[in-house]
Amino acid sequence: MLLSELLRRCGVTSPYTDLRINDVSTDSRDIGTGDLFIALAGEKHDGNDYINEALKKGASAVVSDNISDRSRCIKVTDANVAASYIFSNFYCRPTDSMTFTAITGTNGKSSTVAALSHILSNAGKRVGALGTVEFSVNGCEIDKEEFFGISSSMTTPGVKDFFRALALMRNRGCDFAVAEASSHALAAKRFDGAKIDLGIFTNLTPEHLDRHGDMETYFKAKERLADLSARFLVNSDDGYGRRILESKQGSVGFSAEASCGAMRNLFAVAENIAVNDNGNEYDLRYDGGVVHISTEISGRFALYNTLCAAAAALLLGIPGDIVSGSLAGFSGVKGRMERIVRKEGLPSVIIDYAHTPDAIEKALIEAGRFCRGKLIVVFGCGGDRDREKRAPMCRAACTLADLAIITGDNPRDEDPDRIISDILKGAVGNNYIVERDRETALKLAVERSCENDVILCCGKGHENYIIDKCGKRPFDEKRILLSAVTDKFGAI
Repeated sequence: MLLSELLRRCGVTSPYTDLRINDVSTDSRDIGTGDLFIALAGEKHDGNDYINEALKKGASAVVSDNISDRSRCIKVTDANVAASYIFSNFYCRPTDSMTFTAITGTNGKSSTVAALSHILSNAGKRVGALGTVEFSVNGCEIDKEEFFGISSSMTTPGVKDFFRALALMRNRGCDFAVAEASSHALAAKRFDGAKIDLGIFTNLTPEHLDRHGDMETYFKAKERLADLSARFLVNSDDGYGRRILESKQGSVGFSAEASCGAMRNLFAVAENIAVNDNGNEYDLRYDGGVVHISTEISGRFALYNTLCAAAAALLLGIPGDIVSGSLAGFSGVKGRMERIVRKEGLPSVIIDYAHTPDAIEKALIEAGRFCRGKLIVVFGCGGDRDREKRAPMCRAACTLADLAIITGDNPRDEDPDRIISDILKGAVGNNYIVERDRETALKLAVERSCENDVILCCGKGHENYIIDKCGKRPFDEKRILLSAVTDKFGAI
């Protein structure tokens, strides 16, 4: 591909535009003869320090926003923005031929991606989905680690892999693409080169403040998706969502707490809500009429996730009866308030991805709603991540659960004892136990449980590994819990 084609929409001209480029990379180690190197300033490394290395390895040209005049170097205003457009161009602008929806927010992204993808598939659409839990194309799951060649735990892949994944969807005939948009990816301008037909904002609560510094900066990163989207759907029951709804043209809201007409630009409202142990029901009133929604998944989390997905599908032109019928058969997302044991005479066992104070609080409230005995929670906090959230998570656990078991959760390179010490700063009362080994903590929760109790295991969710100083090792939380329940209570 010619360099001139790669630089389309980057707002620069170059005397080297007739150069033919073989490949593009932001990693100098991957550069070969005839490639384009984009120098990005990352959290740990600055690509500008590796420009000479890239040129010595045969790079035909370099793109950077921090270079002096030198041969074969092209200066841009913002290298991150340029990278997004360049990789979009390199993969022949994959979102141009699909209807692309991007979803941001602190909680609910994965569940909303799954629910919306399910509705679109049931409507006969060919759908690609990309996020923390899944990467699928036309219903076929793609092995993330095999495709990306790296740890698949990130919400949004790096800029090259992001557009490569979208290109795979396009090449396999997808009509629609749905992806999670992390605050980090939005702050890094990763979505700038994509055509976003519909953006979605679910909610905002404290997280990633180690990266963003404060809530306002975190919000601005999320809010950026509204500026990139042709249309924007907002949770109007969230305070930050209301700010977007009131300030951004082209945004519309969904609500489970308002009545139609109560707020400007309110598109969809859940009415006559019934939250039961075995599912949710509500009437969805929207601009085009009313449909009844009945789902197999229960709780306020699930209510908002399905409401958001339904409103999005309606905005994308899916008929109301298909939306309703699709959600009736939607069973939720792996590792998101997933009840893995629900048999009469046994404790209920739930695994969830909650790893913020707000998420663990809401998960405990939801679990407590149908708990007939003790509510037991197992949780920890990830290492090398925001330390400020650790004490509030513990405070919520000790306040809302009958027994809190504090344990490990991906300590990474951080000292596990320091993590536990930070967590315990939020301890209240004497209803907590510290058990640093997570497998032992899970078994202890089962051992302490009885019939009608609820065991809520937070933090791992869909993850089947633990990351510590030795690297990434297998850890199957579901298998451990099912085995422990079977050992104590007999057949499940």
